Amino acid sequence: LAHPRNLPNISCSLSHVVEESIRQLPSLEASDVHFAHLHVADCYVRGAARDIERVVMILLENALKFSRKPAEISLEVVLSEFTAKLRVTDNGDGVPDELRSEVFQRFTVADEAHNESGYGISLALASEIVKRCGGAIRAEKKETANGAVFVVDLPLVQMPASEEMADRRRSERRKVSQSFPMSCALE
Repeated sequence: LAHPRNLPNISCSLSHVVEESIRQLPSLEASDVHFAHLHVADCYVRGAARDIERVVMILLENALKFSRKPAEISLEVVLSEFTAKLRVTDNGDGVPDELRSEVFQRFTVADEAHNESGYGISLALASEIVKRCGGAIRAEKKETANGAVFVVDLPLVQMPASEEMADRRRSERRKVSQSFPMSCALE
């Protein structure tokens, strides 16, 4: 992981970024795609929302591109004490063992059959973004079946005070609005 002095002093809500990325990929709702979005309570990670969103989009777009039909794609966020682990899996052929470390280098193409629309730079871009945020990205072998597994570890940060206050106010408003009839609910 990067040295703390070199990390961006920006954070974003990972669950909001994931939701926005999913919203921007209407092909995830296609009839030949089974998409499982498994996520935990919200957390804040180091990095700009647009950068983290780009990483999520790259991983989801690759999962769509390389999955067998019907596609089976999952996205999961697991929290540890210091990191958020974002895992995207698909049911394609997976990344060959010999390319697992090279797939994040520019112009590396793991599957020539799917290369008609790509140049082998998206995972390199994702890797650069993740490193700039103090995280790590890797390809893993899927344990139970065929498919690719991409894991991104991002450093957790404390929720910004302004966000924490806004969340507290929203929670208080919900409690108040649930206590009153709809016509009296506070906005």
